[in-house]
Amino acid sequence: KIFDCFDCDQNNTCLRTAPNGVLCFPGICEGHFYNRNCTSCWESDTYGSSCDLCQCSFGTCNTGVTGDGSCECDENYYGIDCSMECDCDQETELCLDGANGDGSCY
Repeated sequence: KIFDCFDCDQNNTCLRTAPNGVLCFPGICEGHFYNRNCTSCWESDTYGSSCDLCQCSFGTCNTGVTGDGSCECDENYYGIDCSMECDCDQETELCLDGANGDGSCY
C-alpha cells in the first residue's frame, strides 16, 4: 500500500484518499510518457528521460528512456544522423559509412 505521494513515481499524479491512503494515477503522465510508472515514451522513435525525437535519417536509433539517441546507419549512409549517402562505386569500392564514417571510398 502507498502511504505518501513520495511513493508515487515522479511522473505520476498523486491523490490523497481517506483516511490515510494515497493513489498514484499511472494513466496521467506528464510529457510523452505512459504505462503504470510513466517510464515509457509514447512514440517509438524517441529516447532519453525527456523522450526526445530521434534524428536518424537512414538508420536505427538507440531508443527508449535509457537510450542515448545515437544512430546506427544503414549500409552506404554516414554522418552522426545517417543523412549522407556514400558516393562510391558499389561494384569496386567500399564506403567508410556509419555514424562515425566520413563517406570516403576505399
